[in-house]
Amino acid sequence: MKITTRGRYAIRMLTLLAERGRDEYVSLTEISEALGVSKKYLEQIVRLLAKADIVLANRGIQGGYKLADAPEHITAGKVLRLTEDDFFPAECFGKDGKRCPDPNCSALPVWQGLSEVVYRYLDGVTLADLAFPKR
Repeated sequence: MKITTRGRYAIRMLTLLAERGRDEYVSLTEISEALGVSKKYLEQIVRLLAKADIVLANRGIQGGYKLADAPEHITAGKVLRLTEDDFFPAECFGKDGKRCPDPNCSALPVWQGLSEVVYRYLDGVTLADLAFPKR
């Protein structure tokens, strides 16, 4: 259960967009410089986010990206489900819960429960929480 750079950078990018506001498009070059991440790598991530309607893209001189929804409505859980191919507590427990070669495995409920707890937490953290923390 390890979050890849793709998931981490997606959350960081979206947090930056939340901080900028929903009216401003931010160029990928500016995002790249702010996060210290290659533009080429961010292009892959932003494609996923745009396809899932998490960000809106605008081409041209004033182009860039902005959030498609309020930061209060976008959760870390949603972003990680989108960006992480295999974010599960054990190799034998997958998206459909049927990776285990032993369907009667007594440990399966442990992995299901752990996954539920992790996503319950992540679904409770919004981009607004990250961009505008209450101190």
